[in-house]
Amino acid sequence: FCTLLVSLHTPSIIGINIKMGRVLLSATVLLAIAVIAVQSSFFDGKSSKVVNLTPEDFDKKVIESTDLWIVEFYAPWCGHCKNLAPEWEKAAAQLEGSNVHIAAVDADKFGELGGRFQVQGFPTIKVFGDDKSNPSNYEDQRRAASIVKFAKNEWKRIDNKRNGIDAPVEEEEPEGPPSSEFYDGTDVVELSDAMIDAEIAKGKDGWIIEFYAPWCGHCKNLVPEWKKAATLLQGSIKVGAIDATAHKKWAGKFTVNGFPTIKFIPPGNPDAAEDYQGARSSEAIAEFGFKKAELFPSGPIEVNQIENQESLESLCGKKTLCVIFVVPHVFDTTAAGRNKLIEQFAAVAGKLRSRSAAFGWIVGGEHERFETGFNLHGSYPTYIALNYKNLRATTHKGSFTTENIVASIKKVFEGKIAVSALKELPKLSKGVALWDGKDYVVPEEDE
Repeated sequence: FCTLLVSLHTPSIIGINIKMGRVLLSATVLLAIAVIAVQSSFFDGKSSKVVNLTPEDFDKKVIESTDLWIVEFYAPWCGHCKNLAPEWEKAAAQLEGSNVHIAAVDADKFGELGGRFQVQGFPTIKVFGDDKSNPSNYEDQRRAASIVKFAKNEWKRIDNKRNGIDAPVEEEEPEGPPSSEFYDGTDVVELSDAMIDAEIAKGKDGWIIEFYAPWCGHCKNLVPEWKKAATLLQGSIKVGAIDATAHKKWAGKFTVNGFPTIKFIPPGNPDAAEDYQGARSSEAIAEFGFKKAELFPSGPIEVNQIENQESLESLCGKKTLCVIFVVPHVFDTTAAGRNKLIEQFAAVAGKLRSRSAAFGWIVGGEHERFETGFNLHGSYPTYIALNYKNLRATTHKGSFTTENIVASIKKVFEGKIAVSALKELPKLSKGVALWDGKDYVVPEEDE
């Protein structure tokens, strides 16, 4: 109303407003046309082999057909639908002329079709086989090769059934781990059904396994947390991942209905598998894993000699606490005595498998600068407890029994033992040879 009064007293403004209104209207119309053009361009090209379906022709083409129809219900604004479009086109082209038809429904435009088949998200892919009134969902990989492979196998099943052939359709299952880049080069073990059969169902280790789909957004978001959790849990419990769209046997046995699904499998007992229902953070997953490691201890943990500075930093960088045992020279202990110490270290590590700790050992006297940096004074055996990331450390005090070592390391975790700040991480000596497992041999003197 106020704008109208002002306009009556300022005719020039009316002209400007009208012109601007025309400009805005024109821009809006152009934008709307552009949006409509983009939204209707998924499979409209002359070269497209994808069949566009509408409520008018859906029943005639699909429901009344004796062929197999695989139909994508999509929305033009859906990012996952846009990503799927080129793969859908490839699959349609490869299956052209067969008894399998690749089709699409704009469920944003034709909502009644989406509602008819309980479509609740995009893209949803429905498989219309023998029972056209009750289509199944396609849950495999959203790649042309996987879509085509599935379509051919599904048509073989339908054709065999119609011709009274009972022979099952032979499907090729990948023998090795899935070809996914999710966890390449990490502490996560990429699994296959065959590996679960051989190493987990009959193994001696507990496992936490993620069942994922390569196209799943939540799975992609979980990747960095899953990697961190695997690193934190290294040596305590095994952490794996399996592409459930490529390896379906165990996903089926565990009734995996969504992605990602996380299962804990006790050592050699997949029948007792349980779902992980906690937060999808590395800390929460690791805490769950440490508790399971304490309840289901696996085989002995190896505690190895630390070869050089690089291996030290690699070992210590993965865990909250790094325990570096320092052993006497083999001349003082003999090989048998040193092996007993190494067995003791493994026992300590086993009792602390529920903590984020790494373990290794060095020989006292071979790394003088390193020992000086931690104020060691030649009293062996002992250990250094190092927080590598925060450069905080303490050394062992008291008797060197397994029980006492375990108790003191637990106190370090609980903040009950004082730690000292380091200006920098002391360096190990270069060129120190690894122990060969033998007794010390006194060099012969030259005559």
